[in-house]
Amino acid sequence: MPKPAAQPALLVEVLPLSGIEESPFNPRKTFADLEELAEDVKRRGVLQPVLVRPLERGMYQLVFGARRYRAAKLAGLQSIPAMVRELGDAEALEIALVENAKRSDVHPLEEADAYRELHTKHGYDVETIAAKVGRSKASVYQRLKLVELGEVGRKAFFAGRLTAATALLFARIGDPATQDGAVEELLKQWDEEEPIPFQEVVWHVQQRFTQDLEHAPFDTTDNTLLGSAGACTSCPKRSGANPDLFSDIKKKDVCTDTACFRTKVANAAERKRREAEAAGHQVLEEKEAKKALSYASPYVKLSDRCYDHPQQKTWAQLLKKADIERVVAIAEDGAAHELVRAKDAKAALADAGEEWAKGIRTPGARAGAEDSYLAEQRKREQEIRIKRAARRRAIELVVANVQDLIEWDRPLWEVLLSAALQFGWSDTLKAVADRRELLEKKSGQDVAGILRKHAQTLTDRELPALVLELAITREAFGGRDLVTVAGEPFDVNLKELVKLERAIAKEKKKAKASPAKKKAGKAVAA
Repeated sequence: MPKPAAQPALLVEVLPLSGIEESPFNPRKTFADLEELAEDVKRRGVLQPVLVRPLERGMYQLVFGARRYRAAKLAGLQSIPAMVRELGDAEALEIALVENAKRSDVHPLEEADAYRELHTKHGYDVETIAAKVGRSKASVYQRLKLVELGEVGRKAFFAGRLTAATALLFARIGDPATQDGAVEELLKQWDEEEPIPFQEVVWHVQQRFTQDLEHAPFDTTDNTLLGSAGACTSCPKRSGANPDLFSDIKKKDVCTDTACFRTKVANAAERKRREAEAAGHQVLEEKEAKKALSYASPYVKLSDRCYDHPQQKTWAQLLKKADIERVVAIAEDGAAHELVRAKDAKAALADAGEEWAKGIRTPGARAGAEDSYLAEQRKREQEIRIKRAARRRAIELVVANVQDLIEWDRPLWEVLLSAALQFGWSDTLKAVADRRELLEKKSGQDVAGILRKHAQTLTDRELPALVLELAITREAFGGRDLVTVAGEPFDVNLKELVKLERAIAKEKKKAKASPAKKKAGKAVAA
């Protein structure tokens, strides 16, 4: 195979600075320490020539050497040594990239924008770019993904608040508005000059802005749920689609576009709702849906596995040919689930000759010990409700009292609030927001963000109460119940409040079972 022809040696010319213009293709957009370089140029001149390409009108365009060119102008020089070479746009960009790859001070975002230019405008694939600039394919993929970093993330990256690694984690969040909100949220929590720690960003992004597709409440192979998004299984935003880009995520089926995921959940639920209504099936929502999806429900979820079956097939697989009335329940997260009554499912399987189905224990078929078990279960659930009500009452009393005592500086309480929101359990945050009547009746709300905005409306006396409320709402710490500890200075006795709630529950039960009340209720119904 013949060797490629060698490039002719380039002669160095001295060109006037006024005849050279900067290139729009130059990856470098920021130039630090030019004053120091300009002082050196004043003393010794420009020792290494720049590279230019000829344009029309007798002008030249800079290919590389922008720092030397700017320093020469700053130093007051009239001319600069230069090599002249005929180059196309793609060649000029490629040479500029290769030259800048040797420098350590080129910002990753500037490099990323140049890679995108080669990739989208000039048709270079990832392998070619990697070979040209001497980088791995994984590195090029990551740089190309950085291009999707939004304006908020870019400013934080250039300001030094994000590193290339943390910026990449944010850039992978598919929805631009969601991504900007995620960056802003963490910037507020880490109000410092130093970069936000990598592990904090990993936790923040993976916990809040990814979804496990294994448990998606819709068919991930369906390419009709959301227009151009296509099926999840072939989506480039799925972690398994590009291991070079998602090397920190161990699972292959993780969605990194939560806005798209939520839309698919809503669209799938709406589709199931329409189908159910068209077929004359019942649609359950709110309290009815919650009850139907609970542990003691008389229904079984078609997507669940039947653990009484030898191969543990799903109920949908087992009842594929059965003609049973189906119900659709809309869960709190907006997902729609198809249900059938457990006793109907058992009867259908028995009619089909499935001998193993005789051993299925359904809520409607349980008797004797099973009825006793359910009674005990209801008793336990009632006790849980009583204790929750007592804790709620205790917390309200503590919060009301503490506002009149604590007068620490607000900045300290804002730091404590930030930590409580960042590391608090989602159930804790939701309980506090619900107690303060901040939540709307819809799924997918940013509870931490809602509480943060709520905190901005609180006075210096009210803010510490919110922080304490977040702390004591958690179940326990160090073996002692925080509600009990926090209530002691104010004579708030949790045990006494539990007794009070039990008495209230007993009175309610007695009133509900009253014959007079039942008779009155029947008369009203009549």
